[in-house]
Amino acid sequence: LVPIQLIGVLIYSFLIFLFYYLFGELTMRLVFGDEFSGLGDLLYLYAFSNFFFSLPIVMAFWYYHFNLQSHAALKNLCGLLLYIGLALYLLPIHGIHGVIYSYIIAGIYISIIGDCFSAKARKLTKAYLRVGF
Repeated sequence: LVPIQLIGVLIYSFLIFLFYYLFGELTMRLVFGDEFSGLGDLLYLYAFSNFFFSLPIVMAFWYYHFNLQSHAALKNLCGLLLYIGLALYLLPIHGIHGVIYSYIIAGIYISIIGDCFSAKARKLTKAYLRVGF
């Protein structure tokens, strides 16, 4: 069941990304008006982050099945702290883009890198990366 959900989530994330890539600028103009035109690239970046934040949601079943709830909680807490630290650092340098960059980096940590610190979780990560990619 999880591989089917994983593939479904990846397809959903890709479709969201594709929609924002094709219609992001138009969406920003329609929703927020002309004063926010030119910010469609923020939607591209945010939609790209969906890939990384949807994987742990699918993996929650496996974390529960293999008794990795404490690992998942610690990984999410570290991802949150990483996000806050990077956002505070990158905001003055890159503006709102820096916040989104930190969001993407934290998502990569939560979905892939954070699992490298546990042997069981590392095996699961390898398995779902094989299925999804």
